[in-house]
Amino acid sequence: MRFVPIKSEHAQAVLCLHRVCTRLVEKRTATINRLRGLLSEFGVVLALKAQTVRREAGAALDGLPGYAQRAIGDLLSHLHFLDDRVGEATY
Repeated sequence: MRFVPIKSEHAQAVLCLHRVCTRLVEKRTATINRLRGLLSEFGVVLALKAQTVRREAGAALDGLPGYAQRAIGDLLSHLHFLDDRVGEATY
């Protein structure tokens, strides 16, 4: 049987930060895909690039019904929040 040396507190903290950052990136990707899917239901088809979704989803809000504007606007603000958090979590 092989024993693994115990991680230092610093190594454990870096691992924790990496896991949080990975989860935030996964949530950000899911939010972008959700935005693309919801907009496609209203005939607004966006490219797969995340920058395109960020740029054109806001421009497409005006042509949507009221509740859809609110839902997609909320998703866009959540996406900006996740972008900020990913920027803070990277090391």
